[in-house]
Amino acid sequence: MIYSNELLDEVQKTISLITVGLADNMNQIQLESLELAHKLLSERFETRVYCINSEDYDYDADKNIEIYLLTDSQFMDIAEEQGLCYTLEGFQKAFNESSELNLTTDVIRFIQVPVSK
Repeated sequence: MIYSNELLDEVQKTISLITVGLADNMNQIQLESLELAHKLLSERFETRVYCINSEDYDYDADKNIEIYLLTDSQFMDIAEEQGLCYTLEGFQKAFNESSELNLTTDVIRFIQVPVSK
């Protein structure tokens, strides 16, 4: 079968439009999937602020690990022992309205933690 150049051009344009439409739909689907994944993750985790007062940190008792080299888990355990764990809102209040934080001696770390529902 022989087709005219005009017909072939029209078929090619139609295929191009279909391809672009499919690509746009795939991009939209990918974007919606990413937004959903972000929403689900943000609902399951929250950022908490953990502080360690370096003056109360016993370097020898804690296996000779510098505060800055502690794993998140180790950092969280020590901060919890010192009672210096905050939600973002709690940290803002403690930072601005109380004297429980010391900018000279406290070391802070922002850590994503699972939220119990």
